[in-house]
Amino acid sequence: MSGRSTVRRSPLLAAAVLVLMTVAGVLVFGVERPPDLAAVDPDHELAPRAAVAWIEGGTDGDGSCVRVARPDGSTHQVTCGPSGDLVGWDERGILLRHHDAGGVTLSAVDPRSGEERRVDEARAPDESIWSGGSGRELVGRSFEDEGRFQLRAADDPEVVVADLPAGSAYDVRWGEYAPDGHAVAFLDTADRLVFAAVDATGRPTDEPRIWVDDVDAFRAVWEGAEPFVDG
Repeated sequence: MSGRSTVRRSPLLAAAVLVLMTVAGVLVFGVERPPDLAAVDPDHELAPRAAVAWIEGGTDGDGSCVRVARPDGSTHQVTCGPSGDLVGWDERGILLRHHDAGGVTLSAVDPRSGEERRVDEARAPDESIWSGGSGRELVGRSFEDEGRFQLRAADDPEVVVADLPAGSAYDVRWGEYAPDGHAVAFLDTADRLVFAAVDATGRPTDEPRIWVDDVDAFRAVWEGAEPFVDG
C-alpha cells in the first residue's frame, strides 16, 4: 500500500514544484520569460579562455564569499570573510578593496588556496581604489515594443554584442569585454553569468551562452583586469 501511495503522490509533488517555479518566474519577470540560451561548450574553439570572479553574500548573512567560474564551466568558492569590493584580478590574485577605521586597503586573494594578504598600505578614505575593469564595458537597451533587448559596446554603440528576445523586465547588471578582447561576459537579471565570443572588432562570433546559472551577484571581474588606484 505504501508503495502505491508514494507513486500516486509523486506526480502531485512534481506539479507543485512546477507551480512554485512558475510563480517565482512570474514574480521576477511578470508574464515574460528571460531569453532561452544554450550552455557554454568548454570543448568548443570559441569557449572562454580566462576565468571570471564575483562576490556573493555569506551563508550566515555576514561577510561575503568570492567565487570563480573557470573556462571549463566549473565553479568553486575561493574564500569567505569580511565584506569587500571586487576591484581587479592581476598577477597578485583576486583584488579586494576593504574599508575600515584606518582607511582603504587593497588585498589579494590567491584563486587556488584562498589565502588573502594585504598588498597596499592603508590609504585615506578620499584616495580611491576601484575597478578599472577590462577597459571596455557593455550597456543594455530594451526595445519593449519589439520584445527584444540589445547589449552594445559602451565605447561604440554601433557594435551590437547580443540581440536577445526579451521584454522590459530583462536587464544586465554587469558586462565587460575580456582583457584580451576574445569575448564578453555579463550578469543578467535571471541570475546567470553569460558568455559570448567576439572577433577583433568586438562583434559576436557565436550566440550568447550560459556560463554559470544561479549567480547571485551584481558585478564581476575578468581574470587579467587591473584595478585603478588614484594617488
